[in-house]
Amino acid sequence: MFASALKKKLNYVQGLQAQRPDHIFLVRGLDTTGQPAWYYVMVDRGKRDAFRDKSGVAILKLTDFGAILHSGFGENPPEHIRLRMAEEYGFTSN
Repeated sequence: MFASALKKKLNYVQGLQAQRPDHIFLVRGLDTTGQPAWYYVMVDRGKRDAFRDKSGVAILKLTDFGAILHSGFGENPPEHIRLRMAEEYGFTSN
């Protein structure tokens, strides 16, 4: 019974992930301390246009638009995170 429920949940999560790569964005900027930082954000479907309209805004609270999947300091995410995003969400970026 447990294995069946777990399999259903995994299939559901994988289905969501497969539908969402066009709602995942790699955001680069400065964090609240002024350090370079990057964030992978899964934007809620209904907030995608508003999120895109805010592109280039100096201060943006990312969690107002969705969930932060991964984040870190520096200008670019490390290779292992880029690979994980490609594997889990089908997201690739330059």
